[in-house]
Amino acid sequence: APAADYAPPQGTVVLLDEIDKADSDLPNSLLEVLANSSFTLPWGAPLLTEDQQPAPTLVVITSNEERELPAAFVRRCVCLHLIAPSDQERTKFLDWLTVRAKAHFPNMSPDVLEEAATQVHTDRQACPAGMGARPGLAEYLDLLRALHHIAPGDAALQRSWLKRLAPYALLKQYPQVQSRGLAHADPREQDKP
Repeated sequence: APAADYAPPQGTVVLLDEIDKADSDLPNSLLEVLANSSFTLPWGAPLLTEDQQPAPTLVVITSNEERELPAAFVRRCVCLHLIAPSDQERTKFLDWLTVRAKAHFPNMSPDVLEEAATQVHTDRQACPAGMGARPGLAEYLDLLRALHHIAPGDAALQRSWLKRLAPYALLKQYPQVQSRGLAHADPREQDKP
């Protein structure tokens, strides 16, 4: 297309999720890309002509801080640390969870979001000291995703399932509490004597 007809796109977002789990050479390999805000093609072919302006690009990189990243790499980043409010600030913690859930599940009932958040908070409080990571945002979103798939759009059934799934919330990290869930049956089944 002629340069006069060229309209750059509004922008591009590149997500590099959990970079700390990638090969240890990857952050250093990205230094030139981050410094120049562009990729160089190995054969040297231009992506745009000289009179065309590239669209702005936002590179989002996430890390669980499981391994230290090179200082030169971190200096080229704007770091945002997402830290949940403490468990002692119950209302703030519940609000923090539900705000994030609304971005993922905008049509889910606020009652379901709140009840699930309360369950996660209760489970966090019940975790034995020194047993590792406690349930948090990831487990909360997993729980909501399960409810959404089990009973899409049916808040009453989602709440029923939430009560049935609640005993299993800690199973990922705390196998010693598995027996807590054994007494609960599938809500689709008739109660058995």
